[in-house]
Amino acid sequence: MTQSFCFVLVFFSIVSCQSSKLVEEQAPISLTINEKDLSLEELKQIATPVKVTVHEAHLNTPIEYLAFPMVALLNSQFGEEWKKSDGILFTALDGYRSDVSIEKILKYKPLLAFSFADESKAFKIDNKAQNEKDVELGPYYLIWDNIRNAELKRTGAYGWPYQVDQIDRIQYASYYAKAFPIKNPTPDHKKGFELFKTYCMSCHSVSGEEGGAKGPALYPNPGVIQRGYSSFRKWTQSPSKVKAGTTMPPLNTNLTAKERDEVSSLIYKYLIALNKK
Repeated sequence: MTQSFCFVLVFFSIVSCQSSKLVEEQAPISLTINEKDLSLEELKQIATPVKVTVHEAHLNTPIEYLAFPMVALLNSQFGEEWKKSDGILFTALDGYRSDVSIEKILKYKPLLAFSFADESKAFKIDNKAQNEKDVELGPYYLIWDNIRNAELKRTGAYGWPYQVDQIDRIQYASYYAKAFPIKNPTPDHKKGFELFKTYCMSCHSVSGEEGGAKGPALYPNPGVIQRGYSSFRKWTQSPSKVKAGTTMPPLNTNLTAKERDEVSSLIYKYLIALNKK
């Protein structure tokens, strides 16, 4: 993609990023939280497993899981300190990493699944988006109650990492030192960065190191400021109307017009804060 402000739809870009590397069926079910290794039985002493039915993001169908409430696990291992972080980082066996904002965790209360509700079934699914069958979900799989919180369905498989075996808390200023070098960031800057990670980072880089290379870097990029927000909004929401034939997709069309405007505005505020440095 050659045009500025290229976005990749969340349900496409994130699903296609995680490797389908399979874990051995007999591998022990363990989890490292805050540098402490915990067995499944130890986790059951910390947080009571619950049965939850979600609209499985990879299969587009309801599935019932056995899972631990994520907030209970975080409280047990980090105390209240985790709520002062910017995000929680989930690392998979193959090295794939996915971080989720503290705000989103507190709002939607995700769960960490370790089995289907029918424990006799192998903990695997067919990942249709990647044309793969029998993908191992364990040791652990982050899921969201997108039936009770229907708005989550529109984000597809973003934030559903599987084969998770490690959980840590992070601060953007240190973990994303190149992508978030903003001193004294406002809440809008953090929200904008979250949205930039979701919609832009697979195609566009910042600081020349973090992000994709399919589109031009968005920092440093004087044009972000020079063109102004009106131009940025048009590029993000209706790129084909700005340049016919562009391969850049529009910002998530599953969102309402108001939501799309808010997303564009917050990402722009984040980029402006970078480009004014």
